[in-house]
Amino acid sequence: MSSNFPLYKTISTDDLIPYARNSRTHSEAQVAKIAASIREFGFLNPIITDGANGIVAGHGRVLAAQKLGLESLPCIEAGYLTDAQRRAYVIADNRLALDAGWDDELLKVELQDLDGQGFDLSLTGFELDELGDFLNEPETTEGLTDEDAVPEAPEQPATVEGDVWILGRHRLMCGDSTSVDAVERLLIGRDYDVCVFDPPYEIENLYFDAMPPPMPGQKLVLFWDFKRFAIAPHAAISSGWEPCYEFIWDCVQSWYTQNRPLQDTRRAAYLVIIPHSTLTRQLFMMAKTGEGRASLATQGARANISH
Repeated sequence: MSSNFPLYKTISTDDLIPYARNSRTHSEAQVAKIAASIREFGFLNPIITDGANGIVAGHGRVLAAQKLGLESLPCIEAGYLTDAQRRAYVIADNRLALDAGWDDELLKVELQDLDGQGFDLSLTGFELDELGDFLNEPETTEGLTDEDAVPEAPEQPATVEGDVWILGRHRLMCGDSTSVDAVERLLIGRDYDVCVFDPPYEIENLYFDAMPPPMPGQKLVLFWDFKRFAIAPHAAISSGWEPCYEFIWDCVQSWYTQNRPLQDTRRAAYLVIIPHSTLTRQLFMMAKTGEGRASLATQGARANISH
């Protein structure tokens, strides 16, 4: 590559020859934008030719110059390019610029500053709706109360304990899930296939305090994360649910994949989400055969922490 940069020369606009196989298109609207830019800033970006007045880069600028009636244009001759290089550069000159991005925060600051000076921002090339996104501050809606405020309990609540709401085929009850009477009222004598129990995250005591009562012949699907690996099954077993571990899953993130483990909930007594390890496999084999139940919580916790 030579360090001698080519000099500008002036060529008549009518003498410049567009490349017949130029794949870059220029709409009337874009040509009008380029013409407005040239009118405002001057012709700052020269046309690149092949040494014989053939246009290599600058087709849009030539169209804008013709629109403005410019008789001659500054050009740089690149006659040293081979035929293959010239044709490739026609593409590269347009394509390489598309890989650039924007720092939206800096762009916003610059546009707002120019707007404050009364500059016509349409000359930047942005559409009006795009400019609006940068210039208009997002609307904020003030709430009627502090977002952390807890309202007083109403004198006449919309629902009270024991109410059952009928939602089409569904029944929703305001009640205690640990109460056998409440569960029976909700079910109105019907059987259920699976009871799903998933306490709020980080509230460990609910595994004991809110564990649903076991029903003969029914199944429980129990959720927990690694931290509560020992607590959850221990609470279920202590409440009287039959230990039967149907699934051992790799990790809690598996819930968010397409291959979800709950393919046959009618067979599952527990859904176990644990990391694979020899120790945890042994523990669950002990639990399934009815051995080592008391030690499951302690050893399971150790297995979880050491994994």
